[in-house]
Amino acid sequence: REAKRLAPEEASIRGNLGSTFCDKDDYDAAIAELRELFQMNPGWQGGHSCLAKAYMVKRQYQAAITELRLAIRQTPTASAEHRVLGQALLIVGKNEEAVKELRTAVALSPDSDLAHHYLGTALFQVQNFEAAEKEFRLAVQLKSTGDNHYSLAACLMTLNRYDEALAELEIASHLEPEESLYRARKDELVKLMKSNAR
Repeated sequence: REAKRLAPEEASIRGNLGSTFCDKDDYDAAIAELRELFQMNPGWQGGHSCLAKAYMVKRQYQAAITELRLAIRQTPTASAEHRVLGQALLIVGKNEEAVKELRTAVALSPDSDLAHHYLGTALFQVQNFEAAEKEFRLAVQLKSTGDNHYSLAACLMTLNRYDEALAELEIASHLEPEESLYRARKDELVKLMKSNAR
């Protein structure tokens, strides 16, 4: 802040200050600082990812999408930005666009369980369940989390593969016993399987 006081027109100082606010989770200050930076220096190249993160936290998804697209234009191989853009597009219901961005994220970072998880989610939303299953399985292979197993289970339930879905829900419940949603879904599935067996 002292550097900004001494050189208020210096873009790099404002950019660094905005990034510092982001790093400290002071998103309102980051947004204010980076907006001012981009107003003063419309061609400034840095800070778009940080500003997008702040907008995502503040649930200002359209603004985040704009900033993420600018960040990707500057660094097309930034897999995290493609993934977060895909997530934001999912949130605002632009599922086909999300699939495109998330496919790019997976291509750029094939070892990212998050990229596979969100691509699976986007494919599920566009009702491409077999492709979604493949992505969820890859996410589980890369990182065995309750959320990844739960998402795979939801996909398998949609495909009427209840025994496999139940096994995934059991794993999810075991991995995260404090998560009541996994147990509730498992109980619902067991009831459904019993009623179908009658």
